[in-house]
Amino acid sequence: GLAVALGSVGIVMALTWLILEFIDKIYALLGKTVCLVLSKILCLFIAAVGMHLMMQGLMHYRSS
Repeated sequence: GLAVALGSVGIVMALTWLILEFIDKIYALLGKTVCLVLSKILCLFIAAVGMHLMMQGLMHYRSS
């Protein structure tokens, strides 16, 4: 319901704030190479999600 959705949004916002607040320490802990690899993997994941959404849209358009 609404409470679960608002709670989920609040948790995501809090985690995002924590990551952004301590990004320098996280970067120092992980190192340049690990951060570069993670960014490449996350970019690929975001591209895959985008392609999935485009395919769903095209399938919906084709079926109607």
